Amino acid sequence: MSQIEQAIAHPTSVKRSSSSGQKTFLKHIGKQTVTIVAAPNPKGEWVVLSCWVKPPNPGTRDEKDHRYWLAYTRASFFGKFWLVLKKQLGFL
Repeated sequence: MSQIEQAIAHPTSVKRSSSSGQKTFLKHIGKQTVTIVAAPNPKGEWVVLSCWVKPPNPGTRDEKDHRYWLAYTRASFFGKFWLVLKKQLGFL
């Protein structure tokens, strides 16, 4: 069973939107939180509008971008300059 199926079938918590009928399903799996925003269609089937995992899965582009962002926010002025230069040259 995938993380998305687990989050919809057995969510840790569900938040409802009063106006549009959308629901936000949250599922804690280990150290990660899977968040799914879904809405019913006219047939009564659930359509996934958005889905994300925090923190990102290791080795993915999202995880690399997250590590870069953390390093950038903690760096000094020259450290930020160096990180941006490396990213623009394709080393990050």
